[in-house]
Amino acid sequence: MQLNELIKSVEQDEIFLIRDYCESYMDYTEVYKQVQNMSSEDLLNLDIISKFLGYVGVPLVDTLISPRGYRMLNKIPRIPANVIENLVKNFQELKAVMEASYDQLDKVEGIGEARAKAIKNGLRRLREQIMIDRQIPYR
Repeated sequence: MQLNELIKSVEQDEIFLIRDYCESYMDYTEVYKQVQNMSSEDLLNLDIISKFLGYVGVPLVDTLISPRGYRMLNKIPRIPANVIENLVKNFQELKAVMEASYDQLDKVEGIGEARAKAIKNGLRRLREQIMIDRQIPYR
């Protein structure tokens, strides 16, 4: 049972990662299927990954790409998927969600005052956790 839960969590993170970075015109489910069929060697090749994500013509290392926020927003408890969709649709990228005021968040469909606070507090906690994890040396 625990192994199945772990695998499901990894698969969800993979889908959220693809949704964070694939070009908006692309069907993320198709990209996910293609990634599933890639070899380990291809998964390490940035040029191949960039083409699968829809970035053609420019090397991925020369392209500034910001995450939309699916991975981080899905880590906040009690935020429904439709609200996350509305946030991403409204703000386009995670940075804009993080910089949004309570009033700006409150204007998004499905978000009231309480949920706006939960989103701001959840993102603040995630940011703090990431900073702590970076400061703790691994042995």
